[in-house]
Amino acid sequence: MKSIRFKKKAARKIFWHGTNFRNLRSILKKGLLPGSQKVFQEEIPSDARGYSISTYGGIYFSDNWLTAKGSATTASGPRNPSLMVGAILETKSPEVLPDEDDLMPFLTRTLGASSAQDLMEPSSVFLGDLFELSDRRRKIFLCRYPEYLNFFEGYNWKSLVDKFWSLLLPRFGSLAGVFKHARPKVDRVIAFSLRALIYHFLQVFYEKNKREELPKLLSYLKEETSDFYRERYKTCIEIISHPSPKITSAFQILKVAVNGLSRLLKSMSSGEKGSFRHNLRVMRPLGYRGKDRILCVVGMFYREDHGYDLVFYYGLSLKELFLKPFQEFWGTNYRILDRTGSVIESSGKNL
Repeated sequence: MKSIRFKKKAARKIFWHGTNFRNLRSILKKGLLPGSQKVFQEEIPSDARGYSISTYGGIYFSDNWLTAKGSATTASGPRNPSLMVGAILETKSPEVLPDEDDLMPFLTRTLGASSAQDLMEPSSVFLGDLFELSDRRRKIFLCRYPEYLNFFEGYNWKSLVDKFWSLLLPRFGSLAGVFKHARPKVDRVIAFSLRALIYHFLQVFYEKNKREELPKLLSYLKEETSDFYRERYKTCIEIISHPSPKITSAFQILKVAVNGLSRLLKSMSSGEKGSFRHNLRVMRPLGYRGKDRILCVVGMFYREDHGYDLVFYYGLSLKELFLKPFQEFWGTNYRILDRTGSVIESSGKNL
């Protein structure tokens, strides 16, 4: 007699996606489509620190309603209509990946840096081998960044890869199997991701400072009489004016690296133990049928007299699914309307 093997049923969970209200027509017609649309007006911090906050692709979800609402407000603007989409998802699906925002902090903590400036600080693990501190270090960096790129191409990443694991494993015990059975492959992608992140730090620093420094160097060249310094200025101007592809394409390379690492560390998409919220990305279209599907599409309109109008363009029969977190996080003043504009319910009382 053949033995019967019972397959454990995959757990499914409700997640929320917040977006600009102007996406309503497309979502109702096509569902949610993965992409890398611009979300923030300024995707590289203006103070020249940090890394780009551009999206890495996919459809972003959170099991925390308030997190998704924050994304909707960011995309739509305060007091403007916003759109919330509820969906049921299986986190172990091959096309479900961890949110890069959950992975990036482990990379930055491994480097001990979250910007190019941090790499140049006295406490940096790279300082003794590479960076020279000086009042003119901005110009030094801009003129010498090809040397820095070459340095990191040949860097021995083993100790930093070990540090990455030491930070990650205590928070995500589900990765123990990957650590045990697939570590050599994953280690290579971790090293690639760390190097790509450093290149992106340098890219941000370069982009933020070249506009200020290049005119200065041109002015110095015009006023300089010494042939020795004139040649140095010319060389520096040439380097800044014609950046390496490793600089100009650094963010695209970082996206490839982090997305590859996310696939290898996929079990992170099941969430971090004890976390107040659980974010993930879906890398394929999501429609209204199937095991993974959209459950409701709700427009949120703020009204001064009675709080919010909640317009259910899809999933009105599941309104309690939306109302529970809405009331918990946002308040109890509301009206529920169907897609034709008819009021169905007001502040919990049927009309």
